[in-house]
Amino acid sequence: MRYFTTLAIFSILTTHAFPQSDLPDPRMWITDGPVLTIAYHENTIYIGGNFKRVGPNTPYGIAIDELTGAPDTDFASPNASLFAVVPDGAGGWFIGGSFTSVGGQMRNHLARINSDGSLHPWNPNVSNTVRAIAVYEGKVYIGGDFHSVGSELRNHLASVDTATGTASPWNPNANNIVYALALGDGIVYAGGYFTSMGGIVRNHLAAMDTLTGSINNWNPNANSNVVALALNGATVYAGGEFITIGGQFRSRIAALDVYTGVPTSWDPVAGGAVRSLTLKGDTIFAGGNFISMGQEPRNHIAALDSATGNVLPWDPNANGLIRSISIVGDIVYAGGEFSIIGGEVRQRIAALDLSTGTATSWDPNVGGIVRALSVSNGKLYAGGSFTMVGGETRNNIAALDALTGSATSWNPNANDIINALAVSGGTVYAGGHFTSIGDQTRNRIAALDINTGTPTTWNPNANDWVSSIVASDGRIYAGGAFTSLGGEVRNHIAELDASTGSATSWNPDANDFVDALVMRDSLLYVGGGFTMIGGKEHAYIAALDTSTGIATSMDLNVESENGAYALAVSEDKVYAGGSFSVPPYHNDLIRISSDGNMDNWDPTDNSYGQHRINALAVSGGTVFAGGLITVVGGQQRHHLVALDTSLGYPTSWHPILNNSVTALALGGS
Repeated sequence: MRYFTTLAIFSILTTHAFPQSDLPDPRMWITDGPVLTIAYHENTIYIGGNFKRVGPNTPYGIAIDELTGAPDTDFASPNASLFAVVPDGAGGWFIGGSFTSVGGQMRNHLARINSDGSLHPWNPNVSNTVRAIAVYEGKVYIGGDFHSVGSELRNHLASVDTATGTASPWNPNANNIVYALALGDGIVYAGGYFTSMGGIVRNHLAAMDTLTGSINNWNPNANSNVVALALNGATVYAGGEFITIGGQFRSRIAALDVYTGVPTSWDPVAGGAVRSLTLKGDTIFAGGNFISMGQEPRNHIAALDSATGNVLPWDPNANGLIRSISIVGDIVYAGGEFSIIGGEVRQRIAALDLSTGTATSWDPNVGGIVRALSVSNGKLYAGGSFTMVGGETRNNIAALDALTGSATSWNPNANDIINALAVSGGTVYAGGHFTSIGDQTRNRIAALDINTGTPTTWNPNANDWVSSIVASDGRIYAGGAFTSLGGEVRNHIAELDASTGSATSWNPDANDFVDALVMRDSLLYVGGGFTMIGGKEHAYIAALDTSTGIATSMDLNVESENGAYALAVSEDKVYAGGSFSVPPYHNDLIRISSDGNMDNWDPTDNSYGQHRINALAVSGGTVFAGGLITVVGGQQRHHLVALDTSLGYPTSWHPILNNSVTALALGGS
């Protein structure tokens, strides 16, 4: 049985020509969870797994229309998380985070996005994560984890020219991470994890001259981290994890005199960390992971009178952490980790009425954490740790148009994991862990109308999970963990009538799970965790006669702790992959000739250790293998490799994937 923990699943699926390309098609929609099976049929890609949504690939930073909530998919995307975003004054944004490229071009941790979504040439080249940005009089002030900007040493805090991207001489030199910045009247206020600034003791809060970087006498001395700042005239508002500041008790939120650093009498008392502060007129909006503010219950978001600290009636009542708040007109935009806010289901981003706190109809639906929000040029730029904005709800099974990459209306709606898909004629066969699909009871195996997604009357009723399906000539072969299928005792493998769903008399009777099936001529090749099948001792891989169910004499002497996971057939060859070895030479991937014997094709040289092959596909003279692959034939490969079928050498095709591949299918080129 396979166990997959990764949420980053990739596939090579295009119907248009990308000769020799190893880059993903940017149009292809993605999922919010693992994809475990793929079937391609007539320009439609059927996918199954453990996901809840499919949508456009909009990773880490994207502009969202303020009226419709639609993401602008033409925007250059960062390759890792965003933590800060501010308008650039020209309709675009400055963005900071942990990324090292934007739109495929090198940008280390700080970049500028033009109003049309293109990447600006501006390139300061910061050495590590940027967590805070503020713009003031031709300079971009940044705080974070970094130690250099360009060729200049800058510890955690720096000033960068908005035109050239070069670091200015300004160098306060913080001794730890800067998380928040606020600027006004020639002063930079910084909050974070630091305990000194410019060699002077400053616990979590400091003030510097914007021109010289000299450390101001202002010293509130917080006892723990400050991660949010807002400036309003003579008051600096601070939020974070502190309990005391300026020698006074202030629970995670405080107002400080801009001249002395002494806390004012303003004292709302937050019942948890404050992560975001935003001012609008006489009101300060706070977000975080608190459950109360003052004496009032306030879950993660609250509005406070900026003069008195009184908690206002405005109460959107979010069910998860708020990390960012941005206000435009009479709309309060909130981003974070919530799924309900303002009385509505809203995934991690919402627009709230400024007067009532209720959620508007605006609903972009973000598939991950939103950490930063900023409005410019009629669009809200959202940054964070997400890869999808928008899309459609699809529970564990979906169909994508291979030409456009987007989801079709086909929506069977399975209530649990889909492990296997096969298409035959006008039917899509599905196997997995589900007990309901298309609003009908179907235990772990079902036949779905290829046009509507509605289950047919075909109902074999498996008593445990189904992991593999093959359809051939009016017969459906299924493998898995079941011991009953089609109304009969069938241990882990069965043949079903395609019309009735009843089990035929064909009964190989495997003694453990079957994970992979592939048909070649009159033989059904089987992979899994069994050691007995078809009346013979065969470990993990066997060939069964499709007439009798009896195993052939093929015995590959496979050794394994887990089994064979993947099979693929091409002409007179069968390829088998998994987590096994065949002494003395072969590891994880083997080839079986027409005579039932293994030949000397051996791409995964056992001197490089175990790889675990999860998925195989063959096209012409190339076999594609996916899994936990790092080195093949002495060459580095990242979880997906193309191998020459003649000699087993890796080709030059080299997609760089960051985690395991569990499913492959081929369509067109």
